[in-house]
This record gives sequence, structure tokens and C-alpha cells, in this order.
Amino acid sequence: NQLDQPTRERLAMNMQVNAGMIEAMDHHIGRLIEHLKASGDYDNTTFVFLSDNGPEHNDPLETPGMALWLDWVDYSLDLDTLGEKGTYGYIGPEFASAAASPHALFKFYTGEGGVRVPAIFSGASIPGPAQIRQPSFVIDIAPTLLEIAGVSRDSPEGIEAIRGRSLLSALQQSEQPVREDQDIVAFETAGNVALFMGDYKLSRNRPRYGDGQWKLFNIATDPGETRDLSADQPERFRLMREHYDAWA
Repeated sequence: NQLDQPTRERLAMNMQVNAGMIEAMDHHIGRLIEHLKASGDYDNTTFVFLSDNGPEHNDPLETPGMALWLDWVDYSLDLDTLGEKGTYGYIGPEFASAAASPHALFKFYTGEGGVRVPAIFSGASIPGPAQIRQPSFVIDIAPTLLEIAGVSRDSPEGIEAIRGRSLLSALQQSEQPVREDQDIVAFETAGNVALFMGDYKLSRNRPRYGDGQWKLFNIATDPGETRDLSADQPERFRLMREHYDAWA
């Protein structure tokens, strides 16, 4: 869509504030690291840094009820003070899409732009630099930290068992796979769903930015999700649909 000049200016200024927030975050992480070094705790600390999802796309001016909430909590959208205390920043679907590029969609959706994020692990038990090229998920963080800490991952009776896998061996550059090709990981958010199995991903994204159709992608060869394989691989598509229905 073509954006008018005031909208373009508003989004550009919000993106500047977003960049400033990232710079401030980097500065304060540095302060934390210096504190840990001064206290003697640095060598006994494992750092995990990641985003919880892809870029936030919601525009408060287009979201029902948001304007009332902003007024209620006394947030301002005034460009003259944007980024200061009491102001509300947002980058909109346009810059969210740019930030997630080259992946599809953004937060709340299960396109790779909404679920694939950078993650950094660092600490004495993790030699670096190394890069994990195996599929890994947020559910894998807890078992990884438990293994590093030497704590059992067994759940007490009546408590849901941890479903994730420790990534420590992969972080230590072992060739042992974290998951086999037949293992599945599935999730749902706001009616948008995905199931991962080996290199393949089954997903369905609802409108406004999805079309509500089930699709199949090979995200190893097509991480941009440009080619729906559901018609080309009907048996795999059927099997993964069955896996998703059983999980759901």
C-alpha cells in the first residue's frame, strides 16, 4: 500500500526510537557484564540472549480499543516527545516486515519472520564462536541450562514433563543431532499454527496477513517460505496434518 507522507514520517521516527532502544539495551547488557566481572560471578554465568518472537507489527492507531487503552494509561503518540517517558513507540507492519526480512510475516504469525529469531549462548561451558545449524526451539533453553548446571530435568509427579532437548552438545560442536527427522515440535498462537518435522514445516496463518490455508514448506532449502509443497508432497502433507491434529 502507498503511505502518505505523515505516515511515512511517523514510521521512520518510530524506527529511529526502536534503534535507540536496541543501542540502550546493548549498553546496559555491557553494564551487567562489568558488574558480574567485578563481583567474581562472570565465569560462573551462562548468558542466553534472544527475542521471544519476530518483530511487533501492531499499529495502535488501527487496533480496536488500543486508542482507549493509550488514553487510559496516559501514553502519548506525540512525535515531538517520541522515545521519552510516557510515549508509545511502534514500527508497524511495514518496518516489522523489513526487520524480519527475508523471512515471511512477523509477531503472532507462524511464518518464519514471526518465529525464527537470533539466539546467542555464551559461558564457560560453551566454546565459541560456534553456530548451531540444527533446528532448535525456545523449549530447548530450559533443558540446556539444567544440563549446564548439573540439575536433573525430571519433573515431579503430576507436573508436565519438559518437552525440549538440551542443546549443549550442539553448542559444544558435537555432530550428534538434537532431533531425529521423525521428531515433531508444534505450537499455536492466536489461531496461527505450525508443526516442524525434520526440514519440513506445516503452517496455517489466519487473516489479516495470512489466508487461513494449510501450507507445507521445506525451510532448509526455502527459509523464505516461497513455495508451498502441499500439492507436490501430498503424503507428507497428510502425515503432518495428522501429527498436528493429534498434538492439538
